[in-house]
Amino acid sequence: MDTSLIKSKYLQHDKALQQSLSKIGKAKIPVVFPISHEVLSDFSNRVNKIFNAIISLASNNNLYCLFILYRSLLEHSYKAFYIFAKLTSELNDNTAEAYQKHLFIAEFLAEQSGILEMEDLINENSKKTDFLTFLITKFPELKGVDKKNQAEISAAINQFRLSEVVKFLHERFSKRNKNKAMAHLFAQTLPEYSHVSTFTHGGAYASKIIEKFSTEDLVQKEIDRIVKISLTLCCITKENVLSTYHPNAMIPLEITILQEIRKP
Repeated sequence: MDTSLIKSKYLQHDKALQQSLSKIGKAKIPVVFPISHEVLSDFSNRVNKIFNAIISLASNNNLYCLFILYRSLLEHSYKAFYIFAKLTSELNDNTAEAYQKHLFIAEFLAEQSGILEMEDLINENSKKTDFLTFLITKFPELKGVDKKNQAEISAAINQFRLSEVVKFLHERFSKRNKNKAMAHLFAQTLPEYSHVSTFTHGGAYASKIIEKFSTEDLVQKEIDRIVKISLTLCCITKENVLSTYHPNAMIPLEITILQEIRKP
């Protein structure tokens, strides 16, 4: 697929965003929500990398791998939109802090739990090793972590489950007329998240989906559709970083410029 037009729009948007950030810096507009700024900037960088990889796959007509990255882009975008929506509704860093701290700890613990399970399996342990004992042995600095801490962390990260994120975003973006564009975007992509998940998990259904794109024309149309949606998601994720700065008449104007560039 020829991706030159999409790449041109992406580069135009990226250049305009950098110019906006430069103007904000020169105007000495401060960041009001530093944790949200850090988290949303990180999401912006990660989504940017995923989108560039999507463009590369599109150029090579690699629809199968494109579905894998598309699913990842959707999940990254939903979480970033959730943090942005909570920030703009609650006007604090609480959600970003929970993502940065509690979700990180939970993912780390889940990783170590998986390592323990594999070690027990490989060593043919008849009795499973106690997880907290295993964890503190490997990481003495975590001494003091107990089941109560685990319960607190679990409670804090429940909000980041996809079902909770989607529920909040649906309610948030379907309430007001000015959110109609975002509501349409979610209505369009939410069913696809489940649809393309099989590609990331090695599901048998993935082969059946690919079989439907039996001609080059159908493949091209699907790639074109995914790339255009991906561009919108990428651009919005990057724009949301501007919400972390002090309210200023300049910010809405800059966002409007960026929105015009990324229009389909």
